Amino acid sequence: MYLEGDALKMQYLHHGFQKGWNILGRYYDKSDPEWSLWRSRLGLHLSLCLTHVTLSQACRLMKCPVKVQMGLLVLFDLACLCAILGPKVIIYMVLKTGLVWISSKVGGVLGVWGLLGIEMLACNLPAFNNAQDSFLGLSDNTRHQVKLSFASANCTLELKDICKNIVRILLWVLFLEVSLHFLYFSALAYNSALKHLSLWALVAVGQSTGQFFMVKYVIFYGLGGQLGRFDGIVPPPEPRCISWVYSFTDMWKYFDTGLYNFIKVYVYIPLGGSRHGLVRQLAASGVVFLFIYVWHGGTYVLFVWCLGNYLVGSLEGIACAFEKCSAGQKLVSVTGHRMMLRIKCLLFAPAYLASCLQTFYFLFHMQEAWEIAEHILLKSTWTQFGILMGIFYTCIHNAMFIRNRVCKHKKNIYQE
Repeated sequence: MYLEGDALKMQYLHHGFQKGWNILGRYYDKSDPEWSLWRSRLGLHLSLCLTHVTLSQACRLMKCPVKVQMGLLVLFDLACLCAILGPKVIIYMVLKTGLVWISSKVGGVLGVWGLLGIEMLACNLPAFNNAQDSFLGLSDNTRHQVKLSFASANCTLELKDICKNIVRILLWVLFLEVSLHFLYFSALAYNSALKHLSLWALVAVGQSTGQFFMVKYVIFYGLGGQLGRFDGIVPPPEPRCISWVYSFTDMWKYFDTGLYNFIKVYVYIPLGGSRHGLVRQLAASGVVFLFIYVWHGGTYVLFVWCLGNYLVGSLEGIACAFEKCSAGQKLVSVTGHRMMLRIKCLLFAPAYLASCLQTFYFLFHMQEAWEIAEHILLKSTWTQFGILMGIFYTCIHNAMFIRNRVCKHKKNIYQE
């Protein structure tokens, strides 16, 4: 990917590159819009966050009443939002919050879900989005959701741990910035260059894009979470490294823990969860992925992504149910645990490939995702495909070993 990206760089120099750091003497890949937006506003947002933290700690040291501290922080946050996004956004947020509160009083839980359901469906209509953005004065580069957090002032600060984690996250920022001077996977994907790549460069683009997406959200979630700890907020865990998450059930559980917990408590469990038989569990999972599909935007590409996730997750659920039943336990006793582990790796390999292919529909545009799938499934030779599946088998074996060690470590900590 490094060599082929360099070879194709000159063709797309004016579309996805800018001059990089002088010390490296290379061009910088700026094709990823999410990272470019965050990077361009990092200084402003960090200065506002640090001012918020300073104000919060000053209130704590002066032993201000909790309500006074909350009021000052809310006013400061609203002033920051007003300065960045304009007063119409504040009015919109207050009105939206008020409507949700009224719905909860009038219609209860069903009223709130009904209102939010109508809003999510309306947000998928281009006419509604255009009218909303026109009123708020937002563009594609500035549209984002802002959360206000309230916390008690009586909290124990772990300053050393917070600073250590912030330094670790900033080192990841440095790592991504340097890597984008050498690995041009975003430019290759977003500039329709995938059809010119070899199979292995194409696989490297897919793997690098997934890793880049994961590290981005370690930075996005992690930095905000660590700054929130100054206010006594306990953030959800950062995304788990996708290099050793072979199960897409675990991918949903450990990548975005906040979204997973919300869906589990408010959608999955009320529909029956996993305690009312396999059929009920699969039906509840179907509703969950329908919710995720609408939540993320309701496009055709997202439908392919959610459908693929649901099918792979259902297969994993059926396999787990079989492993726990008497026939599965008998099979384990006959083959032995080591051989059963090898069989599981073999069975997970094609499911993992299917999971990767449908994830490309989430990470890329429709055309790019199809080009990757077509090249791997239709244009690769049997030897290339066999090597790829062998790599998947080895990676899954390694991931299962790491997962078992992590589980044992957590169990030992719990017992202590």
